[in-house]
Amino acid sequence: MPSIMEWDETLEVHVGKIDEQHKKFINIIKSLHHAIDSDKTKNEEKEVLVELIKYTDYHFSTENDLMIKYDYPQRENHLSLHTEFTEKLKKFCVKHKEGDSTVSRDMINFLIRWIIHHIMNVDQKLGVFLNKRGVN
Repeated sequence: MPSIMEWDETLEVHVGKIDEQHKKFINIIKSLHHAIDSDKTKNEEKEVLVELIKYTDYHFSTENDLMIKYDYPQRENHLSLHTEFTEKLKKFCVKHKEGDSTVSRDMINFLIRWIIHHIMNVDQKLGVFLNKRGVN
């Protein structure tokens, strides 16, 4: 399993609202990692997963609103990546609920890799676009 991630300036998109939400997103992933590693009950893990799903929806909605407001030309592609992520996360949650003992670590690996890749390769482009329109 990759080491649990920490926020640093390489992950900044230079849009305050998005950066703050990314920090929160990472903290939720860290909470999930802790719940799994410390042998918390499935119910405690489930609570963190529910929080993760809700926060994911909230964050993706924030980005979508900004993309609409500023007519981001890559919006459809960006949203399709969000949809793929959400579907994969929900599949992990179903497997977790069914008691699949391998899903927890696989899910953490996926979440860490996905968020780093998505921020550094997709969201940072959105950040540059928004910065050019005066959004910081």
